Amino acid sequence: MFRDWSNTISTACEHKMEVLMLVIFFLSSVLYLALRRSEKQINLPPGPYPWPILGNLLQLGRKLHIDLASMAETNGPIFSLRLGTQPVVVASSPAVAAEILKTHDYLLSARYVTHTFRVPKYINSSLGFAFHCDERWRSLRAICKTQLFSTKMLEAQSQLRQKKVSELVGLISRKGGDAVTIGEMVFSIVFNILSNSTFSMDIISMDESSGASDLKKHISRIMEVAVAPNLEDFYPVLSGLDIQGLNREAATYIERIYGMWETLIQERREKGKDDDSNDFLKALLSSGLSDLQIKALLLVYLYTLYSFSNFLLISRG
Repeated sequence: MFRDWSNTISTACEHKMEVLMLVIFFLSSVLYLALRRSEKQINLPPGPYPWPILGNLLQLGRKLHIDLASMAETNGPIFSLRLGTQPVVVASSPAVAAEILKTHDYLLSARYVTHTFRVPKYINSSLGFAFHCDERWRSLRAICKTQLFSTKMLEAQSQLRQKKVSELVGLISRKGGDAVTIGEMVFSIVFNILSNSTFSMDIISMDESSGASDLKKHISRIMEVAVAPNLEDFYPVLSGLDIQGLNREAATYIERIYGMWETLIQERREKGKDDDSNDFLKALLSSGLSDLQIKALLLVYLYTLYSFSNFLLISRG
């Protein structure tokens, strides 16, 4: 009896393995045919030989700029790669890049949104990750240009910058002979200068040696998810499957950040004309944007300033 059950289970396992191998073979064949078809349809400059299915993915490491520079020495200032099934043209000299941008400026004015950030609720209201530069996108861009990056706004914040630098000097003085991490302090001061221009408040406590906060942790995780390779970008046939769970994770952290801002936005809306703040959030509220559009703009802005602050931390660390 036991032997019969054992044989049955063994036969079932063998059958499942055969089915699995057939599925893998079928998917590999589909990817290979898609690769061959795209090669015939697109006239690309020469480049290093792409392997079937993988393309040139294995030829690129963590130091991407060094790998591309090495390829340029062999293949010239313009060459093509294939990342999975996706063709990529690399212009490695200023002259070639300028020529491409002049000739194909309209096509290159569009943007590619990675599958990780294709969160419908976020994409439709975003400035940085919108699929098309339509009228709504131009309107959001105009608001940022006039209310955030204008010379008048930057000059108005000069006292804020001086105040925050004085706070940094005072904090270092209070530390006496204790060791301090300059990189973390510079990160915190830059981040708080920009957060004050947005919310009129500090986001990171200067007294915390690690500069930790929930918002910082969430944005940091979004950055990690953003740079993680997503198979769906290399193999569009997998679109929508979210095999690595990156899209779900990005959506989770975006919702957490949106939730943190919900109370703040509602409090500022209730103040109305009594709100004496002079920051980016007030400009957004007075522009007639929805809460979702405001959250999307703030996320892109804080993501950008976090990246800049983190760059200072790395360069000084």
